[in-house]
Amino acid sequence: MRYLSLICLSFLVVFSLGCGSGGGAGEDTTATQVKQTVETAAQTTADYAWEQKEAFTKQMKENFKALDKQMETLKGQGKDLSSEAKARWEKTMARLETQKEALKKQLDKAADTSAEQWGKFSKDASNAYQQLSTGLTNAVKEFQKPAGAEKNQ
Repeated sequence: MRYLSLICLSFLVVFSLGCGSGGGAGEDTTATQVKQTVETAAQTTADYAWEQKEAFTKQMKENFKALDKQMETLKGQGKDLSSEAKARWEKTMARLETQKEALKKQLDKAADTSAEQWGKFSKDASNAYQQLSTGLTNAVKEFQKPAGAEKNQ
């Protein structure tokens, strides 16, 4: 969202320079100034996107590790389930593993993502993370052992 705001701001600056009061013989100079401003804005936008790429990628990798730890905890809970619950648990774990692999593939692409591809990449990675996170949260709720359940066995 910040990336989009920066682009909009850049075009607003360019537009205001192009529409400024000037008139007269300076028309070529104005076009040159606008071109320089556009080039500067494009470079600033690219620099900003790159900075965000690094921060986004780092945060997503940290989030991935946290979700992976939660999945490992959930895997341990499956051994004590009834046969019906265990069948649901196995199906859920298979779906979560597929989602985890999809997110991992997205994150592996980060280093090779160009500025032009960055918007689609970040959206796809965010969606993959959200799917895994939501699925894992739902699975934890569904298969969570009630407090004191271990004492009653």
